[in-house]
Amino acid sequence: MKFLIIRDTFTNESTLGKFYIDGKYKCYSKEDCGRNLSRHNTALPTGEYALITEYSDLFQTRVVMIIGGEEPRVFHPMRIRDKDIKVKGCVKLGNIRIRNGVAEDWDLVTKVYDAVAQDEADGITSILIIK
Repeated sequence: MKFLIIRDTFTNESTLGKFYIDGKYKCYSKEDCGRNLSRHNTALPTGEYALITEYSDLFQTRVVMIIGGEEPRVFHPMRIRDKDIKVKGCVKLGNIRIRNGVAEDWDLVTKVYDAVAQDEADGITSILIIK
């Protein structure tokens, strides 16, 4: 499957966009602010990334890892609210856009995980393109 994020809103706190699966709009996306605004919490650079599924000891749940940048990033497991967990460059998904983010939806992350896991079972590499 091909996943696509088209960014359209850039603030000092976040980078917002729309998330597509195989060309069909699914929901809104939220990342950290752009690299030029903060050196610690940054949005992923535009480009193409591989996606894999993995169990995260940090989050104690299954996650979709975004591979191909300086360090792995994840589609964030939204139900985890521990403020001590700091992961740079996570992508959050939600059906409702709010001021500097999205109303996060665990079911959307689960659907992405299931799609990537199915691709893996079929011997296909899922791709994320960020524009």
